[in-house]
Formats: sequence, structure tokens, C-alpha cells
Amino acid sequence: MRRSPRGPHGQLQGIQNHERGERLLQGGQKPPHAPAHLRHLLPEHLERLEEARRRDHRKLGRELGLFCIDESVGQGLILWKPKGALIRRSLQDFITEELDKLGYSQVYTPNIGKLDLYRTSGHFPYYQESQYAPIPERDAMEKLSQEGASCAELFNGLATGTIEGYMLKPMNCPHHIKIYANDAHSYRDLPVRLARCTAGNRAESWAA
Repeated sequence: MRRSPRGPHGQLQGIQNHERGERLLQGGQKPPHAPAHLRHLLPEHLERLEEARRRDHRKLGRELGLFCIDESVGQGLILWKPKGALIRRSLQDFITEELDKLGYSQVYTPNIGKLDLYRTSGHFPYYQESQYAPIPERDAMEKLSQEGASCAELFNGLATGTIEGYMLKPMNCPHHIKIYANDAHSYRDLPVRLARCTAGNRAESWAA
């Protein structure tokens, strides 16, 4: 069990194999690596782990026919079925109503943006490990191909800004800032609250 930053259960360390710890508890034995003064928390913790397994969204999604994942589409890229789409729409309607009550204005932004926008915001290249690779402009690709440039030269150009391109939107913030900056605002207008129900595009673990 790895350390968690929240709650007293975060203090329990050292048990790497949850199943082994559960078997020891069921047999009346105490897992050897748990601090003695925290061992009384283990039964509750293991019960929470079991409950989390029962509520695994990947398992429930398949069993309830809410969504599917197809390898030909890509790991972690959800295909919402009619039942799942209905739940998602209901959630979005609820969120929209709550945002309206709080004074938020709904906006819409594209799912892609110029790479220079994300350089300014810092999303690229500082968080590139969790983002999809940038898409170079076609003209730049053709020029580099004619010059016999390497992949490293292409990436360095994208990172430094000598080659322009686009990237799938990892966050809404840069686009919303551009909407805000498009008009002049007085302090009397503040706060300006913008919101959008949208998906972020990140190349994170598909099981997350």
C-alpha cells in the first residue's frame, strides 16, 4: 500500500501487496510491515480497497453498457454508448444549471490551438510528457523533409518556436483568457466567470 496524502490511512506504509495483507487479516495474523499503532485501521482500509474494486468505472462501464474502449480507436479514448451518453448529458445539464446559479457564462472553444498559445501558458514544453505530441504545420513539414531534417531537429524547432504547429487542447485556461482579453473590462465587470463542459486532451495513463 502506497502512502496517500489524505486522512489517517495515508500514514499506513510498507504493505506492497494488498491481497497478502487481506489474507493475513482473515487468518488472524497482523501484517508485519504496518506500524503497530496503526494496525487497527487496516481492516477499514482493506474494505475501502475492496469497495473501490467493486466500483471500478472500467468494470461498471462494460457491465452496464455505458461506454466501450476499442484498440483501433486508442486506449483510454471513450466511446459513449446511448445509456452512457444519456448519463453524461444529464450530468452536463446539472452542471450547467449550477454554473448559471453561480453567475458563470458558458463559452465554446476549439479542441486545438496554435502551439505558441501553449508556449505562452507554459503547458508546452513543461508538461509535454502528459500531452499529445504537437502537430507541425504542413508547409514546415514539407520544407524539413526536403532538407532531410531529423526528428530531433523537428522537435527542437517545435520546442523553441522556430517551427510553428498546433496541439490538442490540454486545458481550457488559455482559450478562456483569450476570450477575456478580446474585450475591454472595467473593475466593475469583475469577476468575469467563464465555463465550458469539455474534454481535455491528455496523453495520460488510460487506466487513470
